[in-house]
Amino acid sequence: MATEAGELQGRLDALIDRDELATMRWRSNNAWAAPVVVRVSYGGYLKGGGPYHSQTGAAVFTGVPGLRVVCPASALDANGLLRTAIRCEDPVIFLEHKHLYRQTYNKAPNPGPNFMIPFGKAKTVREGSDLTVVTYGAVVQRALVAAKELEAEHGIKAEILDLLHEMKERFHLALLLITHDLGVVAGHADRVAVMYAGKIVEQGPMRQIFESPTHPYTQGLLDSIPGGAPGMRLRGIDGVVPNLANLPPGCAFEPRCPKRFDLCTSAPPPSYEVGPSQRARCYLYDPGHV
Repeated sequence: MATEAGELQGRLDALIDRDELATMRWRSNNAWAAPVVVRVSYGGYLKGGGPYHSQTGAAVFTGVPGLRVVCPASALDANGLLRTAIRCEDPVIFLEHKHLYRQTYNKAPNPGPNFMIPFGKAKTVREGSDLTVVTYGAVVQRALVAAKELEAEHGIKAEILDLLHEMKERFHLALLLITHDLGVVAGHADRVAVMYAGKIVEQGPMRQIFESPTHPYTQGLLDSIPGGAPGMRLRGIDGVVPNLANLPPGCAFEPRCPKRFDLCTSAPPPSYEVGPSQRARCYLYDPGHV
């Protein structure tokens, strides 16, 4: 059964008081079950909705003994929690924020037909030592964004617990991360491909890339990682990213490269082998360059 959260509150007596569905197991001394799942959409960010459609009713529903209330924060949460709800012998109110239906960050690989998430167990999506935020539903993503801003602006460091990494180990999946966060790369990647202007400029095993970077762009990225004395100015990469519709005739990084020379402006460089399982697109490694 599916309905709107605001409308469901008005029909609460039919679900709880009149039929006494929530207390059926208690009243029958566990002889009767009430396996009912009510999927409820809520969220008022959409235009044209009534004022009551944005309400979750969670404050009302969670105060009813015997009624289980679920509010997923992602598609993966909904996948596992809904299976648990269907197998539950108590009535379940399954609250779904409409905003999550349309968000690309909300996507996840299909975990398979037997994936379930138990009720009553919290999930740590980002671990920290300075602050604890307890939330649910669509606010989880907003809390993550706020936590990242707090770390960037005030230097509060936190470790990201990567749910995808856990799924990789559990279901034996391959994991592809596209990120600007070199800390995430160092903590989760086996191999690294560094891209600039839409092309891979260096690739190889993670440890080799971090310990022995060969492309000037990779070297510039690693040199810009914070880690010096407090107040020390970070090293940056001079220049600006080129227009992808009007790239230089040679190496796309040439206008910003501190090691450029005449050959760099001739044509885009090929990929050269620069180490065991490590390659770079840079004329510094051309056999004819001295």
